[in-house]
Amino acid sequence: MKTLVRQAKIIDPNSRRNGELADILFENNQIVSIGQDLTDDSAEIIEGEDLRISPGWVDIHAQFNDPGYEFKEDLKSGAAAASKGGFCTVAVSPETLPVIDSKADVEYINKKSLGLGVKIVPIGAATPKLKGVDFTEMFDMYSSGATCFSNGQKSFSDAELTRRILLYAKQFGGKVMEVANDESLSNGAMIHEGEVSTKLGLKGVPSLAEELIVFRDIAVAQYCDAPIHFHKISTEKSVELIRNAKEQGIKVSCDVALSNLIWTEKELLSFDTNFKVTPPLRTEDDRSALITSLNDGTIDFLVTGHMPQNIEEKECEFEYAGYGQSIIEYAYPLYLKYLSNSLSEEKWVEKIALSPAKFIGIEPTTIEENETGSFTIFTHANSTSSNHKNMVSRSKNFPEIQGEFQGKIMQIITE
Repeated sequence: MKTLVRQAKIIDPNSRRNGELADILFENNQIVSIGQDLTDDSAEIIEGEDLRISPGWVDIHAQFNDPGYEFKEDLKSGAAAASKGGFCTVAVSPETLPVIDSKADVEYINKKSLGLGVKIVPIGAATPKLKGVDFTEMFDMYSSGATCFSNGQKSFSDAELTRRILLYAKQFGGKVMEVANDESLSNGAMIHEGEVSTKLGLKGVPSLAEELIVFRDIAVAQYCDAPIHFHKISTEKSVELIRNAKEQGIKVSCDVALSNLIWTEKELLSFDTNFKVTPPLRTEDDRSALITSLNDGTIDFLVTGHMPQNIEEKECEFEYAGYGQSIIEYAYPLYLKYLSNSLSEEKWVEKIALSPAKFIGIEPTTIEENETGSFTIFTHANSTSSNHKNMVSRSKNFPEIQGEFQGKIMQIITE
């Protein structure tokens, strides 16, 4: 199948053609030619105002809930939502039923996701059933295609378990992802501890709950001389700790959830359960520090943190509501609305495509002739509507559900 993209601006910091406006002819997912006034009568034409093309976007964290919770999302609906959002590759959380904690579980995801148009990569559970007691046969899962391992939304229970997991993964190059949250400080809390939690009379998650685990695990990683990745960092102090660790040569990396870059705790004054997320929305100072750290390289990339919840989990009292947002299909319009003045298009592509691809072990695509890979075609000229009818995700827990956004994904090109 041939595809001809007409007059698209190339956004690819790794390409010598970065910034060029050109026609690009594809055969399947290989670039055949880049130039001006290209023609091919057999090609599907993609054209429009202010087109852009970049290496395919990669999301390192989404919950597609298969197996076990397919009523919230399944691999097919999750892949469709990812494609609509411009994502060519998605790493899916092990928080399923049963948990993805064995070679057979990884192979189940691999087999079931074939032919969905989006590459789905399972994240393996680092501890059996995500209980945090011991560690799994990570090498077996790695051999079947799981390159990253986590304990879901929970931190590793103690420094000794963290040490053992890091040393084991170090032997074969597995990536260990840690969600930093000391449950002794955050147990029973629902939102950030601060001005808003006081006004609403809700128990808050102190920033210290995240920062203590970041501090602990940086020390463990340094002791083991092993890499660790902090997943969905949310506080100013956490990025300071990580920045200092990087300057010392400690093998640490981190990412940030899109929601923590664009919203703050003040959204919760309305008790809107769609803003109940983990980690919680923090202060404006935290949000500003996260954006600065994304730009200066302290934060390596961003994730959508896509976490679908069915209507029963969200249309209820705030205390009982589930955490998360169904957000993957609106990532680019949200970027344009909230972040385009503070994060350039090149930086967006770096943080949503190039850096996460490298982290997960995928060779980033370069937009050059004869290159084969995955590509995202998008525009800020067209608009995207969000409502219950046109949302592709099975779950509709998106906080701006009745919105009209600038920006649209035109198509993804994948294997």
